[in-house]
Amino acid sequence: MGHMFTWSNNKKGLDRIIERFDRMIFYSYSINTNQRLVVKHLPRIASDHCPILLNLSSLSPKLSNSIKFENIWASYPASYSVVNNVWNRRLLSNAILERENIGVRVSGNSPRITLLLYADDVIVFAEAKITNVKLIKEIINKYCNWTGQKVNTSKSGLLFGKVVNTKMKSKIKNILGYKEVKEFCYLSTRLALRKLSRSDYQFIVDNVMKRLNSWGSKFLSLAVKITLVKSVILSIPSFHTTVSLIPK
Repeated sequence: MGHMFTWSNNKKGLDRIIERFDRMIFYSYSINTNQRLVVKHLPRIASDHCPILLNLSSLSPKLSNSIKFENIWASYPASYSVVNNVWNRRLLSNAILERENIGVRVSGNSPRITLLLYADDVIVFAEAKITNVKLIKEIINKYCNWTGQKVNTSKSGLLFGKVVNTKMKSKIKNILGYKEVKEFCYLSTRLALRKLSRSDYQFIVDNVMKRLNSWGSKFLSLAVKITLVKSVILSIPSFHTTVSLIPK
């Protein structure tokens, strides 16, 4: 709610620039719970950034609708197994969220971070214990049996913390069948246990130069080129600066 842009350079006329820099980030569990989240952009007064207000209110429980059932389905023996299989199916995220042993906490009072899920890219966080690994493997196998999907082992990996010893790493790799990696990319973001250096972000400059060279070879007006820079080029570093600490 409110103005769609959250930042302005406080200038007038053609020198005025307005952008949407500020965002409200939610934990996936807070969105799935029975509550209403309302984000409101407040007016700018002293700062060049808009204050962001989050209103959270619980929704009143909805009355369950009556279930209508045709008796004719009871005459088919196969209908019982169909209904049973559907009722027993749970999404991968729900199956993991219900397990208290899976997940990590940044601090003692912080919410438990269990997984990041976007399309077919999944990251699961868990303490390096055999019981947790076997539980994760069981959930993945059940999910694959429910949906008919399969895990791409060649694209899957295990990123261990520095305190995990070699013996425990070997056991976990044998159970899951995934290779160990030192870092990986998730949604074009590099994740590693080390501090990333300037060379790790060279791909941003390379990507920008590649696009500029491509547009320079085409018959485009100056106004079109400026529009492409504002809408495409500026979004590339803006995305990475919101999720990573890029060195100066």
